[in-house]
Amino acid sequence: MSGVTQEDFEWTPRRRRAATLLTCAWLGYLIPICVSVATEPPGAPMLVFAIVGLAAYVVFFVRLIHVGMQRPFRLAAPYALIGLIAVGVLLMVPIGSTWRYAFPYYLVAILPGQLPPRWWIPSQVTTLVATTVVAVGYGDRGVSLIGYVASVAAVALFTSMFFWLLRTMVLLRMARAEMARLAVSEERLRIARDLHDVLGQRLAAVALLSDLAGRLAGSDPERARQQSAEAGRLAREALEEVRATVSGFRDSSLTGELSTAQALLAAAGIGCVLSAPDAGSVPAPLADVAGWVVREGVTNVVRHSRAGTARITVRSADPVVVEVADDGHGDATSPYGNGLTGLRERVTALGGAVHTERVDGWYRLWAELPVTAPGGRVAAAAGAS
Repeated sequence: MSGVTQEDFEWTPRRRRAATLLTCAWLGYLIPICVSVATEPPGAPMLVFAIVGLAAYVVFFVRLIHVGMQRPFRLAAPYALIGLIAVGVLLMVPIGSTWRYAFPYYLVAILPGQLPPRWWIPSQVTTLVATTVVAVGYGDRGVSLIGYVASVAAVALFTSMFFWLLRTMVLLRMARAEMARLAVSEERLRIARDLHDVLGQRLAAVALLSDLAGRLAGSDPERARQQSAEAGRLAREALEEVRATVSGFRDSSLTGELSTAQALLAAAGIGCVLSAPDAGSVPAPLADVAGWVVREGVTNVVRHSRAGTARITVRSADPVVVEVADDGHGDATSPYGNGLTGLRERVTALGGAVHTERVDGWYRLWAELPVTAPGGRVAAAAGAS
């Protein structure tokens, strides 16, 4: 990722000015160069060329620093970089060995901040090779040559590591910000999914009980009162669960869901066959998801199936199997809606699977929840950790 800008560094104008001044401190090494030119001046034409060249070099250098602070690691000022290199090479003519020794240090120090990271090693190696060739051409040999090239290589390594660490810190900050954004998005999805699951069944039950109470108001007032009271109880439960869902602390009780499912099916005039003799022995994390299977399955039966009978089965072996079947008009080939999609996400998170099929006139929705999670962990322990 080379598209790092000054905003990613979170620099205030004061910090940016301080970083620019600190980087421009490299220009302090021009002082001995200027002293050398003043004490041992070349001929008049070469002296003018040296002064103009040094001024142009400073302009190019400051330009690169300024642009590099705004668009680092992007080759944002290629002409300034080419001009800096060209002027630096030409200054070897009027100034001589003093500049020849200093210029490679400037070059290896400024390149990492101006080039994309994939170019750092090739550019630094090229600079070191050119430095060695020029030094040998000027007669450097033996220990002096090795020491000079080694010092330039050390500066190249130091500056490259500095810019690498700086860039890594910026990218880590960007990654943390992206993770925070994704966490917020995931939490929104969780809340949306939970609200759908909570309100879907509860509001369907309230609507059914309210309609039933209205129909019974004239013929059976006592039963109508009971249905109205039940609708009020479910509405209050839905309100409590919505509050708990937003806080992220709601669990779904399997036994409670089975009881609610029977009441809901009875209110809808659908017969219920319940087979869950050992539902209370299902491990807690699996019982929570199993409750969601019952809730989603029964909600779909009431709202969509136009069934006469529903069958709910819970088997607590390994894997735990929770099944909701009905003799209505469910289509096993239709795409999953929001409820079944959210249910599948919950089940697969525990290493299980959700299945649907239509066979012998019955539409079946069932989930398999392994007691032993992938990797040999017990699902109960995994969910509690």
